[in-house]
Amino acid sequence: MFAPHNFELSPDGPKPSSHAGVNGIVSLCRPNSRGRVRLRSTKFEDTPVINMQLLSDARDIALMIKGCKMMRKVYASAAFRDFVESEILPGPSVQSDQDWEDYLRETVFGGNHLVGTCKMGSDDHSVVNANLKVHGLQRLRIADASIMPELVSAHTNAAVLMIAEKASDMIKENSSGIENMCFKINTFFHLQ
Repeated sequence: MFAPHNFELSPDGPKPSSHAGVNGIVSLCRPNSRGRVRLRSTKFEDTPVINMQLLSDARDIALMIKGCKMMRKVYASAAFRDFVESEILPGPSVQSDQDWEDYLRETVFGGNHLVGTCKMGSDDHSVVNANLKVHGLQRLRIADASIMPELVSAHTNAAVLMIAEKASDMIKENSSGIENMCFKINTFFHLQ
């Protein structure tokens, strides 16, 4: 992705930079690494324990390194030569595959498009069926990004809207009355 703004890395994640710049963002659309979400306790007010396990699969590291090297080639091309003053992150000291892996393991972050914690399917690991009904419960459907068994190769917002529209149609067709719904639209806004 190309973004016409610059950011800096902080202990809390990326933050807007005070220096002008552009961003070349390498993102895995279909990562092989799988994280986990578990309950911290039986108290609903306690936040869950989330372990994204980013880059836990070697294939993801290899693809990220390949993508980063490709991004560097794009910025070194004739089309950008007159516009690029310097590379800020990761900087020219990162050259070898091991340098890239070290840098990525230190700086990679999730893009807030997480899916699959309440996967749709019929296997032992699925939470909802094809009608978005929670296995083993009555009158409860889930209609958000958590039901996606795989991450879409795009922003999750449009896919979640389609899931919600389909859920709405299924509820209208259901003659058993009102069902409880859990809606979450995955979207974000970039503020200046």
